[in-house]
Amino acid sequence: MARLTLRAALPADAETVYRMIRDLCTALGEGELFEARLEDVQRDAFGPDRRYETWLAELDERPVGLLSFYMTYSTYKGAPCLFIDNLFVEPWARGERAGAKLMAAAARLAIERGCCRIDLHVLKSNPARSFYDAIGLMATDERPYSIDRVGLRKLAAEI
Repeated sequence: MARLTLRAALPADAETVYRMIRDLCTALGEGELFEARLEDVQRDAFGPDRRYETWLAELDERPVGLLSFYMTYSTYKGAPCLFIDNLFVEPWARGERAGAKLMAAAARLAIERGCCRIDLHVLKSNPARSFYDAIGLMATDERPYSIDRVGLRKLAAEI
């Protein structure tokens, strides 16, 4: 039986992170918009002034999924928010629950950091919208998808 694990990406994973972000962009039909370079990932995900964090899902120690995120802040709520920039699972590994486990881990982290919600933007054409709906995220007029504290706790406990 395959073993799925999650871990924070390390500087040695920069090429994997770069490739998965590029593959996500291409899979969404926006490959021509991809401008990032490996050096950008090395600097911004792993450098001394890190701008975002990345976790990897591994199936038997082989990278199959990626979650990249950063902190934002809600002045209305007076609390931080966790913004998910990328969630990607290799097509051949879908069905192994890597995406759900990465989202549940993000929910637990958001709770630990005192976040009032998780935000992410999802293209209307992205077939993953049904996945986000199924795990409790809600489409809003202000934000394409969001999950509040109650939903965070439910998501974190269920997966």
